[in-house]
Amino acid sequence: MIFLQRFGAATLLVSCVLTTPASARSLAYVASSDGLTAAIKVIDVAAGTIDNSFPVEGGGVGPLALSPKGDRLYAATPTGLATIDAATGAVLAFVPDVNAFGLALSSDGTQAYGSGFGSVVVVDLKTSVVTQSIPLPETSGGIPGIAAANGNRIFATIPTANEVAVIDAVRNVVTASLPVRYLPQGLATSPNGRTVYVANYAGVVSVIDAESGERRADIRVMGRPTLIAASPEGALLYAALEDRPGLAVIATAAEQQIGEIALPETATALAVSADGALIYVGRDTSIAGQQDGSVVVIDAVSHLQMGEIPVGGRVRSIVFGPDANAKPVITPPHPAPTPKPPASGTFVYVTNFLSSDVSVIAVETQSVVGTIELPATFFPEAITTSADGTLAYVLGSNGLAVAAIDLKTERIVRLTGGVDTYLSRAIALAPNGGALYIGTYQGLWSFDPETLSPNFTAPDVMNDVYSVAVSGDGARVYAPRFEHHQLSVLDAGTLETIANVPLPEFFPTSVALDPVRPAAYVAVGGGITIVDTDALEVSSSIPGITETVSFSDDGSFAYAASSDLAVSVIDPPSGDRVAVSAGDRTGRGVGRVELAVTPDARFVYMNDDLSDRVFVFDTATRSKLADIEVGAVPSGLAVAKVERPEPPAPAASDGGCALRRDVAAPPWFLLLPLLLFVRRRRESKARTTDRDAA
Repeated sequence: MIFLQRFGAATLLVSCVLTTPASARSLAYVASSDGLTAAIKVIDVAAGTIDNSFPVEGGGVGPLALSPKGDRLYAATPTGLATIDAATGAVLAFVPDVNAFGLALSSDGTQAYGSGFGSVVVVDLKTSVVTQSIPLPETSGGIPGIAAANGNRIFATIPTANEVAVIDAVRNVVTASLPVRYLPQGLATSPNGRTVYVANYAGVVSVIDAESGERRADIRVMGRPTLIAASPEGALLYAALEDRPGLAVIATAAEQQIGEIALPETATALAVSADGALIYVGRDTSIAGQQDGSVVVIDAVSHLQMGEIPVGGRVRSIVFGPDANAKPVITPPHPAPTPKPPASGTFVYVTNFLSSDVSVIAVETQSVVGTIELPATFFPEAITTSADGTLAYVLGSNGLAVAAIDLKTERIVRLTGGVDTYLSRAIALAPNGGALYIGTYQGLWSFDPETLSPNFTAPDVMNDVYSVAVSGDGARVYAPRFEHHQLSVLDAGTLETIANVPLPEFFPTSVALDPVRPAAYVAVGGGITIVDTDALEVSSSIPGITETVSFSDDGSFAYAASSDLAVSVIDPPSGDRVAVSAGDRTGRGVGRVELAVTPDARFVYMNDDLSDRVFVFDTATRSKLADIEVGAVPSGLAVAKVERPEPPAPAASDGGCALRRDVAAPPWFLLLPLLLFVRRRRESKARTTDRDAA
């Protein structure tokens, strides 16, 4: 059977031949609970019907595991671990006080490993006794997953530590902690046990070599993966997305996403049949507090829903029984090779907040040609580049954290960890490269670009700096004050206040300086307020909802973006909006919209944090040219012309990713994404309320 899968810019031809003899009888086991009672439903896979139901005591049931022979089921319940006869449903043994969120068996089936918040419990399945509790760092969020691989190793995710613990299954000790990406949860192993795949909420699936215990690659996924399963021959991965109802389809050989399967609801459980022909997905169909669920059956070839099996409770786990007659033959997909980035040219750098990296877009091809990895808890907010195109400075959300990146090699060359109590927002570089200016919720700072250490802070600017701009001569810094409804003008050398210009409208979010005329354009939600930078007073305004504003290098045009991602072209001499593109979304996202203009003013780039894309606006046709998939929650943009002899070669030690740095985050910082989400919602509500009142 052959099908054509369209994803992104590539069209892939995938040939799949699946053979399952009619005489084969395959079973699937589904753990479900309605909040009061729990059961394991036995499904006849060929018939698509429930063949049996095994009641489970204790009012709940969680992860399941099946013995290598398929004759024993192991079920984690709120009170312990039950050993169940897979044919009759009889409880053969029960081990109390094993509360596991994930369950894995050793390769010989003699030991069970249950992952919890802060430990992995080891159970001897022959004696039904807890033999050991292996301590792990405490995790306060996410669901810790666990998987067995390579015969004698167990891998367990530690979500809020952004790590995977490697456990020696012979000695039952932690031998390593591998840094991965933000909030790792579900795991899957390849059929040969040599590779472990980790679903990170940050929009990345990490690839770990089970033998060496090293992370060798990261696979970008469009969405927020939490559950993951491998096809039986190992050619494909399926990752359940939490941010929308869908399964990301990943080719393991190419290590890239090749498609997405639509689902009716987000998945609560995920498994692939022994022949690879079917995908079972748990669906939550609860109504009015009554927990209910079903199993959605997906054809793995056509990606179409074949049916739905009600199970009478919320689906917690799914495992397929062995099928001795299943002999799948699948030809792995062969995606077109990724184009190499131009040796030199103009590039757009996009900071991705949740995936904690920087996407590199080549203007020549309008495609992502590289990804620069940052520490998993860096959460970049903004970026600025040097005038000569040699360096980029990325501002992390965790308080005055800055990374300096060599744009020729796309490697981190300097990194500072930040200050706990600060939430950063904006960054700008002086034209001569002599100083960095950082705006935070707590004030404005001057930093030394060489050492990435603070020089001094603005004594009169103590909070709510949302944007920063530096004058062309480097003498002044301009900072709109969100809650003070003013534009602060400061001496760049001392950050002493020169003037605070009151703004007629509330909640300024962005400032851009006219490179030709003495004017600062301030986005104030309901329009643009123009401040005369000589007289230091408001000179005029341009109506129209505006989130951010930017200029072409020659000052011939200004560009403004609204919350619905419409781009306006403004003629600075007249102050008129001479063109407005159609918007690309309705409503308001939780983040901000940013703009970046190429040096020749040919293209304008704009981020959309809701769809993980960057939109390209063609200034010649004054319409959208393309949209480009980037990382998770794009937050900042910058453009640079870079001269380099050839693309950087991937480093063998990190699987082709940029330099890996790991920065320990203080405990409060684990909630930073939620704090910023709430803050941004508050900003959006305040601006909306103010406009409605006006």
